Amino acid sequence: MHVMTPTSTGWMSEHGIAPGPDQRKPMTRDRAIVDSVLPGFGETGTVGFMAGPSGAGTSTVLMHLAHCVATDRPFFGRDVLVPGGTLIVAGSDINGHLWRRTAQKRRSGDPTALPICVTESPGVSLTSADGRMWLEAEIEDVKAHHAAMGTTLRLVVIDALRLCLFLRDENSNAEATAVMNQLRAVSQAHGVVVLVAHHFPKAGRKLAGARAFATGSDFVLFVEMCKAGRARPAARPSASGPKASPTDAEISAMPPDALMRLLWGADDDAPTALQRRTLSVEKSSVGPAGPIGDFEIHADVMRRQPLPKGKVRTIWGTYIAELSNARGARRVGGFS
Repeated sequence: MHVMTPTSTGWMSEHGIAPGPDQRKPMTRDRAIVDSVLPGFGETGTVGFMAGPSGAGTSTVLMHLAHCVATDRPFFGRDVLVPGGTLIVAGSDINGHLWRRTAQKRRSGDPTALPICVTESPGVSLTSADGRMWLEAEIEDVKAHHAAMGTTLRLVVIDALRLCLFLRDENSNAEATAVMNQLRAVSQAHGVVVLVAHHFPKAGRKLAGARAFATGSDFVLFVEMCKAGRARPAARPSASGPKASPTDAEISAMPPDALMRLLWGADDDAPTALQRRTLSVEKSSVGPAGPIGDFEIHADVMRRQPLPKGKVRTIWGTYIAELSNARGARRVGGFS
């Protein structure tokens, strides 16, 4: 069920308010278009989080989401109502984002250039005076680049909070509130959704750090490992001959590169991987919270990196295969 908001034509008509020119938009699939960039939970000018435990694959999900926004493809069955480009600010592992982008593009069969820009964090907090000046200048540059491609910047991803914001005290509500205010000002000034990657604390299923992160956000997404079930990857032939099918292995807690090295070795051709995860909306300002669906993280070889003494390390790019859409209408306990 669509939840009407003060920007929707239904809400305005019910309260006797005539819609302005930007509200007089056609109905699509029985709901008003309200600049929903992230389907069902993120509108233009909002700030949200995507979080999970270590190794859950949050960065891979972020790239999948950016790909859906760029190509106007449904994200777990939810339509992207305002497609466009994405800017990813990487606190580390910028090459990892580039490999994920290539893997996602290759496996989706999309030969065109994607409006997904990846840049490295400047090494100062993005909410400091210098950091915010850098971020806004970067956004303007990417806007111009995307305009030349015939699209508009819609999503700014910060990966991750700890690596890009350099908080003195992650548990300080005062500092967290200041950060949220700064990010909201950026999102509203540039008409984008700001999505911050974060993590779970060592104990508990919630955003790590101050509660002001959760209460000050418009939406929160959780990426979690599916605990039930074991997987048997399909065997792939290697250069030295057929490879025996590996035994059943519990893979839910293993990162893709470690899993691939364990099952296939560093010198084998690219396998298809098996990491089952679940994605849920933990908090939303425009709709109910609940599970979105399950997916698998798949691996694809991007390059091989020479190491000392003649050794070679295989570098893996990862992409997502959606397994199911919403798995039920039950509400997931979350933030009020």
